[in-house]
Amino acid sequence: MQVWGKGRGEFEHYEDENGNEWLWAFCEVAGCKNNVCVRMNDRFCWPHLMSGGVPAETKISEKAE
Repeated sequence: MQVWGKGRGEFEHYEDENGNEWLWAFCEVAGCKNNVCVRMNDRFCWPHLMSGGVPAETKISEKAE
């Protein structure tokens, strides 16, 4: 079965209307329920990719200080 992304080693099973199945990695950030962005090589979802892998709330707090 094809695997999309690296993430934290947890995956979600997907199947399309043609019966193709794959495992799509969850973001590397612990507890994040988003799948990785670019599928094949990414480790983070879009919000965490943009924040450098840290939780987006952390980056927002750092900018506010």
